Amino acid sequence: MTNLCSEVRAADDASVDKQIECNMIDISETNQSSMNPFLLEIEPTNVCNLRCDVCCWSNPEFSRGNPRHMSFELLRRIIDTYDYKFRTIQFCGTCEPTMNPNLPDMIRYAASRAGRATIELITNGTLLTPKLGSAIVNAGLTRLKVSLDGPDEDTYHSIRHSNLMSVLKNLEIFVASTDVDVSINCVVTSINLERLQDFPRLAASLGVHSLEFRLFEGGAISGDHLAVYDTAALEEISECVHNMCMEYGIECNFWKLESRTKTECALLRDVHINFRGQLTPCFNLPDLAISQVLGDIPFSQIWESQSTQKLRKKIVSREYLPECNCVMAIINSKVNT
Repeated sequence: MTNLCSEVRAADDASVDKQIECNMIDISETNQSSMNPFLLEIEPTNVCNLRCDVCCWSNPEFSRGNPRHMSFELLRRIIDTYDYKFRTIQFCGTCEPTMNPNLPDMIRYAASRAGRATIELITNGTLLTPKLGSAIVNAGLTRLKVSLDGPDEDTYHSIRHSNLMSVLKNLEIFVASTDVDVSINCVVTSINLERLQDFPRLAASLGVHSLEFRLFEGGAISGDHLAVYDTAALEEISECVHNMCMEYGIECNFWKLESRTKTECALLRDVHINFRGQLTPCFNLPDLAISQVLGDIPFSQIWESQSTQKLRKKIVSREYLPECNCVMAIINSKVNT
């Protein structure tokens, strides 16, 4: 892990893994409508230190090129040219954000420009040492989400192939030393379905007051056998988990299969920027660039261009990209075939 971090270079070049031809931006095409995004997600790096079964990193054929971090200068340019009101700035992506050594500085700069916006970090928690925890809190972090896919060592290890106890220790220290809002994320799979009811007790023991249970989405090598499409089974475990959360006074957000298939595509409301500084359709498709490197012109001229809106209209009409692998696209594709 140390060797990997030392080999990572800053990513501020204009290289593109894949470009959607119809969405090359012509600045003169902008249509000035009111389209203020809800979320600005920034991917600080293209590396991760885990190979979780629920993630595309579990696929040995998955590659994002040479390990690179987003540079602080690129982050600064992206923030400075973002000409909408900041609501939530999230450091996440298909990566482990804490592997970028400039993360505290990035959070600090985002917080300095964001007013009262939420500054959020999603992490696997493995590198959340007391030193790093203190640094990101002092930088202005207001919400932390830690991804745990099992409430016990065996379940966690079977999915994330890592040690749960060290993450719990990091999380316990973080919660005890800060007032930052902390939440636990869990991806619901066939592996952990029967253990989800143990999460409320675990969260309460750590002093965490919020849980989110997300449905498994595509991209992992394990494929469909991890996905749970049984509505009855999901409803049953969801009710059980909600009741346990009420008992422990914990907020619970359990994704519902039916509502996820009807929800809006992320491209309609959220901005996802990969480590190279390119706009992408969503966090599931981090290397499918739909813009050149950002930071040189007002972001609204890209977000509201006719070509970007053309892509949105296709999504609204359920004309998904071939690469789309979210629950909404998967289920709707199954229904329409």
